[in-house]
Amino acid sequence: MGWARELLSLARYNGRVHYPRPFGNYLLLERLGAGGMAEVDLARRSEAQGHFHRFVVIKRLTASNAMDEGFVRMFKDEARITAQLHHHNIAQVYDFGVEGDEFFLAMEYVPGMDLREVQHALARQGRMLNTRVSLTVLSHVLEALHYAHHFVDTTGTPLNIVHRDVNPRNVMLSLSGEVKLIDFGVAKAEGRLEKTEGQSFKGKFAYMAPEQIDGQSDIDGRADLFSAGLMLHELLVGVHPFAGLRQAQIVHRLMSGQVARLDEVVHGVDMAALERVHRKSLAVERHQRYRDAGTFQQDILALLEPFGGPCTREELASFLRTADPEMAGGLNARLTSYQTADPRPQALPPPPTMPVAGDDTSYGTLERDGSPPQKGLLLALGGAVVLLTGVIVALVVGIGLQSDEPDLVVAPEPEAPVLSLEALGGQDTGVPLSAWIEEAEPSTPRTLPPRKAGKKKAKPTPKATTGLLMVNSVPAGARVYLDGEDVGQT
Repeated sequence: MGWARELLSLARYNGRVHYPRPFGNYLLLERLGAGGMAEVDLARRSEAQGHFHRFVVIKRLTASNAMDEGFVRMFKDEARITAQLHHHNIAQVYDFGVEGDEFFLAMEYVPGMDLREVQHALARQGRMLNTRVSLTVLSHVLEALHYAHHFVDTTGTPLNIVHRDVNPRNVMLSLSGEVKLIDFGVAKAEGRLEKTEGQSFKGKFAYMAPEQIDGQSDIDGRADLFSAGLMLHELLVGVHPFAGLRQAQIVHRLMSGQVARLDEVVHGVDMAALERVHRKSLAVERHQRYRDAGTFQQDILALLEPFGGPCTREELASFLRTADPEMAGGLNARLTSYQTADPRPQALPPPPTMPVAGDDTSYGTLERDGSPPQKGLLLALGGAVVLLTGVIVALVVGIGLQSDEPDLVVAPEPEAPVLSLEALGGQDTGVPLSAWIEEAEPSTPRTLPPRKAGKKKAKPTPKATTGLLMVNSVPAGARVYLDGEDVGQT
């Protein structure tokens, strides 16, 4: 084992990780992405004395989060829930364990792109997903959700799984034409080790159902169907219904029922039928939505009938290769070279990573984190306090939060410009499609009570106004105090 430790130390120099390098029974090949909770690598496991190789995704809990019992419980929940699911539209978990001081998951590797990356690739060409492909992909997602929502374990006990993070980042399209729903990291299910206490937000705001934002603890599969309805709108129109809006505006529209309508004609589709599907999936009251994903899927398949039915696997594979030929060719070449990769790390920079838009990762469990590796929890908490202090000062000076009322007040929503795919034209602007949407995805806003008014001064008191204070920290879990009062954790 001495040589293995020596190789591992050789794999790290100047603060950088180099590949390939051994990791237990696996060989890590390249970095796929990193988020606030975990790091994700492409890996290879060899069997039969090297005559058989399987590519997998290794998801490792970051060192700082490995010391947090809550994150460890969430990681174990993800392994336990996903390992039981065996469906052709759900990426499978193969292995879970601890290597050294790192918890890890070994998951099915889907060679291809997530749906957001496909949108980005097409936008660079001035194109968008065609209607048949869009409806086909959504049909597969709904099939996966129906299976998960109705899954029972080996004892016959329903797990009542709710994904809670259905969005284009968590839908993978493979080069062989498969559609896979991934990342059950924040899924709700019976028997979870990590229990949600108080009001907690799981998922991305731009795709949340109203009951998720409202912090209701009894959400069910219909929350995922609302998210699927937002994806339906985005895929067919080419723009997310809340494009260009900030988090507070998205929350305001969702909670007040101002959900987008289909204003554009989708060619080749019965618009009256599509409108009914759209309205039903995006009903603010969940009892007015589809009762289950299977019923939703049947209506999507009915919309596909004029196109001759859903795309075949071969057609989806052909579409993906034409959407980004460079990605397809480069991926095939790298995987071929990795078949015979030397298990000894080389003192060379790591190979180019697979397409990961921005600093987000398709396999991220919580929110994406583009900051450099943290040097300690105290540093992170200190930064959060400084950020909080600066924001509060800015609000007091610039906005003037003054009120004698203790109730929470939601500020009126200002108008914001709505961008469209056409705005990108045929040129590559360097701004990927829906980049503005992802601005609304990673953080969790909280509406705080207005500050109490101080002593009255001689000058007239300004008219009371309200504002929204959003506080984030990396890692999450910083305790926030306002005027000496504990208002919760980030």
